[in-house]
Amino acid sequence: MIEFVVSTANVALNNDWVQIGIPFKKGTMSQVAAADLVVIDPQGKKAKAQLSDLAFWHDGSVKWGQVSFVTSVPANSEVNFTLSEDKSFEPTFSPLVINTSEDRVEIKTANRSFSVSKHLVSLATGQHYLEPSFCDEKGHRYNALATDVQIDQGILSTRVNLLGHFVHNEQVFKGLAFQLSLQFFAHCEQLKFQFTIHNEKAAKHHGGLWDLGDEASILFESLQFELNTQTIVHSDLTNLHQPDQVFALAAADKSRDRHCLTQFSSGGENWQSPVHIDAKGNLPFEKKGFELYQCQLSANSNQETLISGERFDPLLACQLATEKFAFYPEKFWQNFPKAIHISDDQLVYALFPNQGDHLYELQGGEKKTHKFWLDFSNESNLDVKAQGYQTRLSTEYIASTKSVFAFAAVQKEEISPIIEQGLTGEANFFAKRERLDEYGWRHFGDIFADHETYGYEGDDIFVSHYNNQYDPLWGFLRQYLSTGQQKWLDLANELAIHIQDIDIYHTLEDRDEYNGGLFWHTDHYLPALTSSHRTHSKDHTPVYDGFSMGGGPGGQHCYTSGLAHHYFITGDERSKSAVLQLAKWIQYFYEGSNTIIGQLFGIKNSNLIGVKNQLTGQYPLDRGTGNYIQAQLDAFSVTNDRRYLDKAFHIIEHTIHPLDDIEQRNLTDVEGTWFYTVLLQAAARYLFTKLELEELDDAFYYVRDALLGYVDWMVEHEYPYLDKPDILEYPNHTWAAQDIRKANLFYLAYFFSPEQESNIAQRYKAKADSFYSYVEQTLAAEPTRQYSRILAILMQNFGVQSFAVENKKEHAFSSRRTYQPVKSPGKLNKILRCCRLLGCQIIKLSPSRELSWLARRSEKINQMLGERF
Repeated sequence: MIEFVVSTANVALNNDWVQIGIPFKKGTMSQVAAADLVVIDPQGKKAKAQLSDLAFWHDGSVKWGQVSFVTSVPANSEVNFTLSEDKSFEPTFSPLVINTSEDRVEIKTANRSFSVSKHLVSLATGQHYLEPSFCDEKGHRYNALATDVQIDQGILSTRVNLLGHFVHNEQVFKGLAFQLSLQFFAHCEQLKFQFTIHNEKAAKHHGGLWDLGDEASILFESLQFELNTQTIVHSDLTNLHQPDQVFALAAADKSRDRHCLTQFSSGGENWQSPVHIDAKGNLPFEKKGFELYQCQLSANSNQETLISGERFDPLLACQLATEKFAFYPEKFWQNFPKAIHISDDQLVYALFPNQGDHLYELQGGEKKTHKFWLDFSNESNLDVKAQGYQTRLSTEYIASTKSVFAFAAVQKEEISPIIEQGLTGEANFFAKRERLDEYGWRHFGDIFADHETYGYEGDDIFVSHYNNQYDPLWGFLRQYLSTGQQKWLDLANELAIHIQDIDIYHTLEDRDEYNGGLFWHTDHYLPALTSSHRTHSKDHTPVYDGFSMGGGPGGQHCYTSGLAHHYFITGDERSKSAVLQLAKWIQYFYEGSNTIIGQLFGIKNSNLIGVKNQLTGQYPLDRGTGNYIQAQLDAFSVTNDRRYLDKAFHIIEHTIHPLDDIEQRNLTDVEGTWFYTVLLQAAARYLFTKLELEELDDAFYYVRDALLGYVDWMVEHEYPYLDKPDILEYPNHTWAAQDIRKANLFYLAYFFSPEQESNIAQRYKAKADSFYSYVEQTLAAEPTRQYSRILAILMQNFGVQSFAVENKKEHAFSSRRTYQPVKSPGKLNKILRCCRLLGCQIIKLSPSRELSWLARRSEKINQMLGERF
């Protein structure tokens, strides 16, 4: 039996849907047992549980699962539940009934039937008819046409996913795709909608610059969902951001009038922040906050403002002649602009409302996701979706499952007070958001890169986007698992959606080393300007003064561990897809594309810093290679595909060796090689994966011994970075935070050290304790300790100290092994390797692929080929 907690705030759960991600100990949860799961409340009442398998142990048992059930919890309460197995329990609800035909999917819940069109997308139920529509930059209306329908059926809920494009007079709007996910529930008449639009085209990014206004961007006027229904007799509109604001809206006058709620801007103190500028450098809005007004249906003229304010979190309840329905959009004001229009027989939710002369720009490879709810029951409780509930597992239980890398049953360590500044400090992550006004449909969820403002003396707002550098998503989730504090999970969920939509380059039409990649943070110590979240701007050119600039997604910035754990904790399939997409992208980045020209190009650049040497097969000893390893391990964790694990070992084996002459690695060149610690941390993660698999084989000990060899060197040579500030280009306190990596490597070496080397192990631990104390004491009183970059580093490195100390005695690792020195490949071997690389491509030669490789790197060639590629 597994215990967990569900807690509520001001709104009770009343026969509501609850979800929690749960890790399981190896061998304790089989897929057969999952069919008999129940959740038991303190009074002994049982409810059927639905388990979605997310990850598996090597014995086939469930490692992570998403548990869903229906329950009631009073407001402002905390209730302990137990997950158990009961083969005899019979659920009282009627299961969902799904019928499919060539044209439709029919879904029957407890009290209502729904019909989803499989072609021109629409949802029908009773007198209600819902459909999305899109208007291009000229105002032409397009309907959503589904080209693929997928059904994910469960015993308590079912998802219907529709993927497709937009059409107008049978003409497809090129490059713009959508995905609509509809979730139905067996016990109630609620529906959850998740709608994503996607510009599939590649940005042109001339000169490696990625500004707004790129030719491949899609400009459009509006995007909305229209619910046509019976005559709306009466509506109540509640602002859940200020629950005392409830507006009774009288029935509209025979289709001539409508009530409109528009959120124009964030309504915050810095609502006119330059973070919101468009391609021309202009702010696309003039009004602060929201307005609720009444106007003519045909136009916004003659409008009468009923109320205006800063932020509106709307819950709409509509009374019809014979029934009711309710509507709630998630994160309404945070993702402005947004609008809701209510006329006598129609509800319109404008995801992107018409703003007159201003058009929206969806960049090449960019997505945007919106979520909202409809409830067709007479007693709606959609306010639960706004107020939410919290779930929590004990830290002790999570640690006991051994499902999280180096995770200990500890909520606090010496660095915890510094990390807690992220929630409670004067410059906590929520305050950073307000400072930059990191709101709006493109920006919400990202983090203010406030460390880039160091030394900036201007009075204006300095815009710099963080874009998941050093994986703060993983840091947020690690803190949530350790402390159970919901705010960490809130930050993680919001950042995850931003990464999924904005930070990842979702296209297959650009260079292989860019397609599907992750964009860097915006440029160091420069305002983002019109680069948005894509690093370099054309307006930065004068600063570089002749030096090279530009570029796209790069291997040094690939972070997947947060996305993998977000999938485990929330069940969000988009996070899993992102992990696999990034793992594929970074492999292209290092291994090269599957073309002859691409391989020749890779061979030519073999001696460049930061790329794989195609002549020797060796990878650079840097964070990019470390991220490459982590991506393969994360992909393995979400799929159990051994090819990813084998690839991770191959990379390590061709980067470090137990007999490396470490002095030749030039690790004392701190600016040039500091990131070797990131790679060694990835090697340690590989060891934990092998330990989970109970595979203490040759590969395990090769990596273990190579790791110990490097840590032995570190014992003799490493010191806190700021002890020698003169050799650092920017001697700031991020360097002190980076020293936590050294402390953790010493702790991990202590953990993995041979049983016969107890004296050496204690030396590792003493060194680890020294570095750990240094980090805590140096940052404890440092004003910049609240910078995003410092907190990101500390958050994801939290807990390793406690894990190593608490678990050392559980394992007895063998002595170091004997290895043969690695010989540098001779000229003949390099020639033979080149022949093999090129031979593999010659066998599968595709002239079209070769031309495409050239065209995507040369505008002249692309023009010569008629822009076919």
